[in-house]
Amino acid sequence: MNNPRHQRILSLLSAEVECKSATLMHELGVSEATLRRDLSELVERGKVVRTHGGALLRPEALHEASFIEKTLSAPEGKRAIAACALDLISSNTSVYIDSGTTCLELARRLLRRNDCHIFTNSIPIVVEACNYNANVTVIGGSLRAVSRALIGSTPLNWLENLHFDYSIIGASAIDTYRGAFTTETHEASIKQQAMRASENAILLCDHSKWEKRAPVRFAQWSDFDHCIIDEDLEAATARTLGKQLHLHLAQKL
Repeated sequence: MNNPRHQRILSLLSAEVECKSATLMHELGVSEATLRRDLSELVERGKVVRTHGGALLRPEALHEASFIEKTLSAPEGKRAIAACALDLISSNTSVYIDSGTTCLELARRLLRRNDCHIFTNSIPIVVEACNYNANVTVIGGSLRAVSRALIGSTPLNWLENLHFDYSIIGASAIDTYRGAFTTETHEASIKQQAMRASENAILLCDHSKWEKRAPVRFAQWSDFDHCIIDEDLEAATARTLGKQLHLHLAQKL
């Protein structure tokens, strides 16, 4: 299970080149001994490097996994999230679906249900849609291979003139206090524009996203109408999030 204080330390480090111990103790409200133990554990996990008087986030902690690597991460949790999200989406509606792997799981279910107009910038969703007689519109753009997403000014221009009943959004990393993050500014802009164009913004993210860091925040918690996470999320974190938005904990199938 995740330690909320460890998550907070990683969040603080992701925003700074280096964070001094005095700053970390002040932000966390802990003693020097407690911080020392926390940092020692994070060093053992390969997340941080100790410096003179502080700590640095290890560069590897910001590595963006390939699409295949992401697909292999927490598959049961992603399927549970997708099943839960499906129940929130009404028939005969328009749905924008983001390019993440959890979003792909939901897209598969919506394609089988075949009662919504799907819009997406995700190449894997487009490939999947070829197996169905579904109503799918591709938001074109330049290919970003690592995420298999279409990005750039073209999809942004399209999104300015579209309106959705739902936007289904993924994230590269989550911070309990600061919101949802991604790895790249172009993808962040598309997520933001899709959310602005929709009546209901729904975030899909499995519990492992709390162990990851990403440099670009694209949304605060108040920007989402719903957030769906698998049941493995640490209980204290779930309670904190539940105070900020409509949180759904998806049970594994």
